This record gives sequence, C-alpha cells and structure tokens, in this order.
Amino acid sequence: MSGTPPASSPAIPPSPSGVVVVVSPPSTSAPPSGSPPTPTAGIQEAINSARASGGGTVRISPGVFVLTDVIHLASGVSLFFDGATLRCPAGKAAINGTNVADVNLYGTGTFVASAPAQVGVVVGASQRVVFDGAFTFSGWFGPTNVAAVISQGNRDCRFAGWRTTDSSMLLSLGDTNVEICRMSAQLVPGGQPPSKPFVNAMTSANYPKLTQIRVHDLDFDGGGILDVSFMRVRLDVAAGRSGSDVEIRSIHCRNGSPTSIWSDCVDSYGIVGCTISDIRADGCYTGLSIANSRCQVTDSSAVNCYSQGLVVGGAGQLGDVSDIVVTNFEARRCCRGTKLGFTVSNGQILADGTHGRIDNLFLRNCVGDATGSENGFHGFSGNGIQMGSCTVDGGHFVATGGGQHFFVARSVRPGAIRQMTPPRLGP
Repeated sequence: MSGTPPASSPAIPPSPSGVVVVVSPPSTSAPPSGSPPTPTAGIQEAINSARASGGGTVRISPGVFVLTDVIHLASGVSLFFDGATLRCPAGKAAINGTNVADVNLYGTGTFVASAPAQVGVVVGASQRVVFDGAFTFSGWFGPTNVAAVISQGNRDCRFAGWRTTDSSMLLSLGDTNVEICRMSAQLVPGGQPPSKPFVNAMTSANYPKLTQIRVHDLDFDGGGILDVSFMRVRLDVAAGRSGSDVEIRSIHCRNGSPTSIWSDCVDSYGIVGCTISDIRADGCYTGLSIANSRCQVTDSSAVNCYSQGLVVGGAGQLGDVSDIVVTNFEARRCCRGTKLGFTVSNGQILADGTHGRIDNLFLRNCVGDATGSENGFHGFSGNGIQMGSCTVDGGHFVATGGGQHFFVARSVRPGAIRQMTPPRLGP
C-alpha cells in the first residue's frame, strides 16, 4: 500500500502538493469577530482548502474539538492528529470517508462517543485509506452502540495502532485487501464492556464478499468481565456470501467471562482459504472456534478456558467444511465450566457441531491435557454433525476424573476416524 506513514511520526511528512493547513481548537469564548465555531471546528474548512490546492495535509492541533456535524474526507487530503480529541456529534459520525482515495489518518488522537447507537468513523467504497496511529476510542459500549469505526466495501486499506478500555473498535464489512493490526484493549474489572467484538470482520447482504484480509498482532485483556468475542471473522454463507484468503496470526487474548458463550478468543467461520497461527487464549470462554475449508492452524494454544480449547465445527457452523489441518495446538486445563446455551459438547480439543459435515480433518501433534479441569475428554462428538474422513497423527491426550482419553461418539461412522500414529494417552 502506497503513501503509508510511519506508525508513530513526530513530524508531518511532506504532502503531495506541499500544502499543510493547521487547525487549532476553537476558543471557549467567541472570537473577536463574534462568530461562533463552525460545526466541524474548522476541520472541514481546512480539508476543503487543501483539496482546492490539489491535496495536502491537515494538522489537527492538540486540544478538544467538539463537533456538531460530520467531517467529510477528500481524496488526496490526509489528517495528522497531533494529540487532538474529537468528540462526536450526537447521532452522527465524527468522520465520513465515502468514495475517497489516497487518504491517511495518522498521528496521536482520541475519539469519544457522545450518544448511544452512533458510529465514530465511516469509510465506504474507498481505496488506499490508511488509518494508522496511536488512536484511542472511548464510549462505544453497551447493547445499543456499534463499533467505533465501520469499514465497508473498501480496497487496499490498513487499520492499525488502535486501543481502548471499553469500546468495540472495528467492524469490517465486505472489504478487500485490508490489513488489521497492532490493536489492543485492556478492560478493568467492574468497568463497562462492549457488546460486540473488539474486531469483527464479516459479510452482509449489501457487502457479500470479504477477501484478502490480514489480521495480526492484536492483544486483548477482558479484565475478567468481557462479554463478547475478542476477535471474530464470521462470514454468512447464506445468499451467496463468502470469504476467501484470510490470514489470522499473533492474537493474544486473556481474562474473558466464565459465564458467557460470547467470550471467545477467536471465532472464525465461513472462509475458504485461511491460515491461523500463534493464537494464545488464556482464561477465555473458548480458545479457538473454526468452521472453515482449506484451513491451516499452526502453533497455537488455549489454557484455562471455560469451554473448549479448540472446536472445529461448532454450533455456529454455516455449512459443510473440509480440508482442515491443525498442527501443534495445545489445550490445557480447559473445560473448567459447564457448556452454556448451545448443545455442543465440552472438551479440550473437539470436532463437533449441530449440523453440516466435517470432512478431511487432520490433527497433527496436538496436545489435550485436561488435568485440573472438570471435563476430560477430547475427540469427535456428534450432536447432529456428520463426520467424514478425519485423521489423528501423534499428539498427547490426558484425561482426568470421569473423562475419556480420546472420545468418539457412537454417532460417528465406524472407520471415519483414522490414526496414522496413535496419540499417546495418559501422563
């Protein structure tokens, strides 16, 4: 992606036309002319000025900008936040970028919601938009609110460097060639959690395709109260919706809620062509849920999770899945609680679900250690799902209490489960 500024830039890089327009916070008192601040605190006027000069950069100075109307981005005009705080206009977005190209939003800034059921930034049908900097989002929580940033139908974009203590940060709908990275959240016990995932990539009726998505280097701490999935890529296969070419790596989540089926580390459904690696779930509800075809999972782990460490299939499965290879996945001390809501079984490492079919699943050198948990089994269940050819190659499975070392439900067709190298069972 071209025109990408450094992650943290102490100075404004040169703009294409050399035009830099500086905007300072409006005075708390009326200026000498007696005119009140503009609805966009002068930011829109600065963007319009830079655009009229052929493009450039608008520098938003430190201070608080209270907006009463939407700022509209323009192609070729970037925003450099120099410690500015934008308070969103009630019931409206602070920034709208629709049908724009070659726009950077970078620097250091804060976005604050002012009302329920509002979005902070909307980017739609645009190309080469980079929203990368030390940005903080606050106030996007509660059952009626939405994500702070909504990206829909965009190409060749990057969203990075964001953080929050209370908010859902990003909803990506039907994007192509988008990178989502270097985001963090740290909720404090007793605080207000968001009602939606911190990062959520999905399809909709208006945006039915999601392709070339790269998600990496996210670090989320639920503070023991999180009531939503940390990160979700869920693509509805109904009505022709689909996703392909997705990479998810280096996602570290911890301290989810023990009583919520939504407090998962990573949910990933409905993708054809997906690689997942370096997932670290500690104290979440479920560590990793996948229902993808042509999917490879490597070098990941789940510990102290309240439900499954890893589940392939699951109640959220939206069709048949096949060609899944899981290598070096470790699930330890999971299943510490009772499975809530859905009929999917508890377990350390499971292939399970309520409908559809799992075929050509390969588990290589996986570890399921139930020591210290209430439910000890691992393996292949079947609450309605059909099991095709599945292979276990090595690994180590330890049960505890009344659990079983390696469990295959009676509903699974005899011969469907193959063991190239039988797993080592017990201590």
